[in-house]
Amino acid sequence: MRIQLPAIDANANRNRLFQTYSDCAETGMLVLLCCLTYDQNTQTYETKHIRDLPSALENFFAIYSTPFNGSDLKVHMEWSSVVTFLNESGVAYKHGGHEIISGILNFLLAVSAVTGRTYIDRHAISRFLQEIADSPVPRKNFLSDVSEFTENMLMQLSLNKDVQISCRNLSCRERTDKVQDVFGEIILRYKGCSGEDQLTIWFDKGHTNVSYVPGSRLTIGPTVERIVAALDIDRIKSKASTFIDYLVIHYITKTVEEIYNQSEESIPDSAIKQLINNEREGITRIFMHRKIQDTKYKSKLVACTAIHGVELPLTSEDISPRFITNILGSVLLGDKKIQSIMLPSLIYIGAQRDLYPYIQLKIEDYESIADSTTEHINILTHVLDTGSDTVLMRCLKILITIPNSYSFAYASNEMRGVLKRIFTQLFANNSTQKAAVIKKYLESSWGLDKIMTKKILYALYVYVCEEKGEMPGLISAVYDLLPNWGSSIFLKCSMSKDKYTTVLNILKKKKEVMPAAEQDTGKIDNLLTIFMQARTWPPEKDKNLSFMRY
Repeated sequence: MRIQLPAIDANANRNRLFQTYSDCAETGMLVLLCCLTYDQNTQTYETKHIRDLPSALENFFAIYSTPFNGSDLKVHMEWSSVVTFLNESGVAYKHGGHEIISGILNFLLAVSAVTGRTYIDRHAISRFLQEIADSPVPRKNFLSDVSEFTENMLMQLSLNKDVQISCRNLSCRERTDKVQDVFGEIILRYKGCSGEDQLTIWFDKGHTNVSYVPGSRLTIGPTVERIVAALDIDRIKSKASTFIDYLVIHYITKTVEEIYNQSEESIPDSAIKQLINNEREGITRIFMHRKIQDTKYKSKLVACTAIHGVELPLTSEDISPRFITNILGSVLLGDKKIQSIMLPSLIYIGAQRDLYPYIQLKIEDYESIADSTTEHINILTHVLDTGSDTVLMRCLKILITIPNSYSFAYASNEMRGVLKRIFTQLFANNSTQKAAVIKKYLESSWGLDKIMTKKILYALYVYVCEEKGEMPGLISAVYDLLPNWGSSIFLKCSMSKDKYTTVLNILKKKKEVMPAAEQDTGKIDNLLTIFMQARTWPPEKDKNLSFMRY
């Protein structure tokens, strides 16, 4: 089996080994559809298996029914007419043009529009986009659900049912238009007598990359065999003297890099649990899971290990503290930038900082470098994964006590999403006591900055109104925590699903049964005004205040 792709010229400075093309999302879609519609028997592109095919795509493959040169200007113009003006289907384009913005979900929207996919598929993609827009820190199975949906959708479009479709290295990040999307790789594998042909469409922020590896270059043996083979040939390094020698070395290096890049970047949870329970198998699994070389992955390992072991009575001789010590010893901790990446998680483990006496930092030194919203979000994600309310309340208190906490002060979409996850876990049992404890933490920590206290309490009130409507007692308890006076700026940490419609309805019903004496405080009217104003943000005179857009 050999898939027939359009002949697209590679950029001269790209990697020739894997035939990496320089065009972006539109080229990725063209190559993908050529793979999915190619009939090996007739050596033509067939679209009859796709129901309700739009005329634009049908006409294109009627003209270009056999493998063609995708770099031809006429082909480019014909294909552009197929993939532009898909805005009504929700496809996002770069500002001022018709270039599809890179992102797997946006790409799938474009594919569904071009191929006439059912409303159900497009609706599912839109729901994925809405889910990470509401909570940029994805739920546990979100990426696996996206992967499964992608594989099923593309398999239904494929003429050849023997193709293997998979997704790899998926992650949620912001696109160039500031919208959350999924990035990573979509891989198609075709089996044949010469091995496997592999097509990879790789999505990154601002760019979509296409690479094709013929079966003769794609080893299908186990990864370990590939490593051993590369290391055997690697002995040539000591005797390299000719151009061919160096060329072989270059190939080996690229092969090893490819193997490591194919490894999952996620941390194996079971290995972390083994590690903190003093089982050496945990360390072995982590080292076998992925080569530990980049600082970001090291910081994730430190944070995950430290947080999951926060309630254990550890000593400096236990395996997990020694593991963290070794990881920290492998980076340049004298560099302030490295400190800001590697050390914030150690703020959260309290007295356990004594396990790392060689780090000559006082508590105020830790706090001075703990100003990265991204790092705090990553750490709180590990905290939430523990499933422990005790650990969560403890870490939430520490985060709140950090002077001028940027994580809360600059309430990004990611931070609002984390706050919502925190509330979801803490109030799973509808406890009113935890709300009072959170307010106590806020009031004792923020000092004169009462505005920050109000922002978080307002976010909590929005959450209980929208998510705990069946618990009027909890809603009433959180209402009592709110100040008698506020303004719309206090909603900066809030995340509403319906532009505060639910909150307003609850407040109106509360006012109807509220005694006149309690209404005289003006609190209920002030809250109604605040949430009503929030529904019309941004005001006409303040349209440039983008931070107020929710």
